[in-house]
Amino acid sequence: MQLLSLSASDYSPTDYAALVELIRYHNRLYYDLDSPEIPDEVYDKLLRRLIDVETLHPAWRRDDSPTMRIGGTVAMELESVRHPVPLLSLTDVFSQEELAAALERIRGLVRESGNTPPDEEPDFCVEEKIDGLSVLLTYENGRFVMGATRGDGEIGENVTANLRTVAGIPARLETADPPERVIVRGEVYMAKADFAALNADREAEGQSLFANPRNAAAGSLRLLDASVTARRKLSFLAFQLENAADFGIATHAEALAELREWGLTVLPVSSPVASTAEVLAATEAIEEHRHDLPYQIDGAVVKLNNLARRVELGRTAKTPRWAVAVKFPAEEAETVVNDIIVQIGRTGRVAPLAILEPVRLAGSVISRVTLHNAAWLAEKDVRIGDYVYIYKAGDVIPAVDRVVLSKRSETSRPFVMPENCPSCAATLVVSEDGRDTRCVNPACPAQLLRHITHFAGRTAMDIAGLGEANAAQLIEAGLLRNVADIYTLAEHEADLAGLPQWGELSSRNLLNAIEASKQRGPAALLTGLGIEHVGSVAARRLINHFGSLTALQSASEADFAAVRDIGAITARSLSTWLERPESRELLRRLEELGVETRADSIMAEQRALQGQKFVLTGTLPNWTREEASAAIEAAGGEVTSAVSRQTDYLVAGEKAGGKLRRAQELNVKIISEAELRELLA
Repeated sequence: MQLLSLSASDYSPTDYAALVELIRYHNRLYYDLDSPEIPDEVYDKLLRRLIDVETLHPAWRRDDSPTMRIGGTVAMELESVRHPVPLLSLTDVFSQEELAAALERIRGLVRESGNTPPDEEPDFCVEEKIDGLSVLLTYENGRFVMGATRGDGEIGENVTANLRTVAGIPARLETADPPERVIVRGEVYMAKADFAALNADREAEGQSLFANPRNAAAGSLRLLDASVTARRKLSFLAFQLENAADFGIATHAEALAELREWGLTVLPVSSPVASTAEVLAATEAIEEHRHDLPYQIDGAVVKLNNLARRVELGRTAKTPRWAVAVKFPAEEAETVVNDIIVQIGRTGRVAPLAILEPVRLAGSVISRVTLHNAAWLAEKDVRIGDYVYIYKAGDVIPAVDRVVLSKRSETSRPFVMPENCPSCAATLVVSEDGRDTRCVNPACPAQLLRHITHFAGRTAMDIAGLGEANAAQLIEAGLLRNVADIYTLAEHEADLAGLPQWGELSSRNLLNAIEASKQRGPAALLTGLGIEHVGSVAARRLINHFGSLTALQSASEADFAAVRDIGAITARSLSTWLERPESRELLRRLEELGVETRADSIMAEQRALQGQKFVLTGTLPNWTREEASAAIEAAGGEVTSAVSRQTDYLVAGEKAGGKLRRAQELNVKIISEAELRELLA
């Protein structure tokens, strides 16, 4: 950016005004619209340049300067709420030298206060800086009564209803003698795995992608439909007891321990350390293991541990004087775009895909990266043969950041989106803004392949042997034209056995798996149909409520929306799908072929775990968490995200973490996957 090419001393008043407006523009994109256009690292450089310019020219500083304000504004659709305490930002540092200087500054302020013995060194707590959405929770007499976003630091948005769906926020504090008022600050985040799954679903459905987990969490928390928020799998970690003085608590470490006792999920924090070397080592340890964490962090936070000293040091207009944020550099890698192809999603969406020279980035080798759509590709001007820098959005999804124009050769060439589907040759349909290209041919083999593999997947009908390669063979042989044809393959056993690399054993194994899938139940079937917005959780909720796919066909959109965790968007999508004649014909044919569409036959099993609450943690030896959750809910149990005194069982696998410790503290029964299977038997 041109404004970054100028040193602070070269700025004119006009340059300064332009920089202020540029940062305000990006603040609105980041905080209010949850749709950033630039990486965090570039934003940090812009803000640091603004601070440097205002330090050199304090008379230029405007009242609306981003250095005088915190975060975003309040969305018009959400109720405004004034915070009981100001929610401040933090001073950023970007190197060990800057951190050491900041620690010495804090020590100097403590000495100047005159309340600390000369030979006593202040100690600090070091914690992860989660890249999420900061919120403030208020409890009154033990009940969660108010939750708000940070907003501009003084006024935020009332998102209480949505926060009630977030894991780690108990509705009641776990204490027999609840305090009159508890004010807690923490971070709402989306785990990396959930972020990747959400964006994969959105891309398959032709929706815009979230840039990173932070924006996914922010966008999800600020939705007007709490049921949609609930399906986004958000979590919360507390990092500050704002009214600790009301309880006579002396240190930050003690305050966090108290929050844990009350049942809140608390951010991991180091033991208090005093020396600069110890603080630096603690921040380095966090950076070293950042990619092992289930959530995205962009740094570490160093805080003065003594709460009384914090009060004495006070604050500036925007930041406390007793804390500092250490920002970690973004990881990126340079590679070459060897080719650009297109891929066709299950819903017919056609997207360009870059084939890269394999390169290691953040612990994995990257060889392919999506280029999203024709408009995005044109904006970035990525060409075949270009050198590009890639990074992992949210430490998960590889993405192209920029083209290395200085290395562009004369042989590099732009990619042109095809006019016809590469799978079926049908004319592609392009949206007016150029951001969505689709094949609308319902008989397109590429879409059919995605439909078949989704239907046969483990979270749906779980048909072993019907992966992408085998499904492609069956489609090419003319044996599969839709998912119902799967259940007619037994009529073509000889044809199956005659396919290349199949044989009698492979074909018999597949047919046995297909026969077994008929009894997976209607929730698995509903999941496998691939209806937009109807995933496995929504499918189980709907079947538990209506009992059968026949009953679903008789229900209205309003009936669907009345089901727990089913929002208006899902209800409309399901209703629209069921209204189509071809959908009803597909359901009729599946039932005719013997696929179980009623839950009546498994109602007896559903009583096995009726009313019992389970939490899952760690890696299970045989089941995925999704599969274990489905089995528990099918048996009448409830799966929750956080361990509390109301939890009946914690199902623990390998690498169980904080949930296991919490269960041990609360004497919750801890069982293995094998013991869970015994309960289900």
